[in-house]
Amino acid sequence: MRRYPLLFNPAVSRIRPESNDPHDVVPPRLERLIRRGQQAGALDGSLPADWLAAAVIGLQHTAAAEVSGGRLTPPEAAALCLRSTLRLCGAAAH
Repeated sequence: MRRYPLLFNPAVSRIRPESNDPHDVVPPRLERLIRRGQQAGALDGSLPADWLAAAVIGLQHTAAAEVSGGRLTPPEAAALCLRSTLRLCGAAAH
């Protein structure tokens, strides 16, 4: 997500302009990003991109809930979410 910050910019979305709901905008973009990573061999291609996108969004919701509940700080939640996302998507260890 750091590498492709425009992913979440509505101006570059192929989604209808009247749709501002992140649940309409983010999943297709995330799926495309995951699919590109799979095609490039940077991510594991054995799981469907739409499933991985849904799981990543679930991780983000969990991270937000942990911050809201006072169990994690925002930087802790962001780091855990990123690390978990990379593992979930089968990114090569760096």
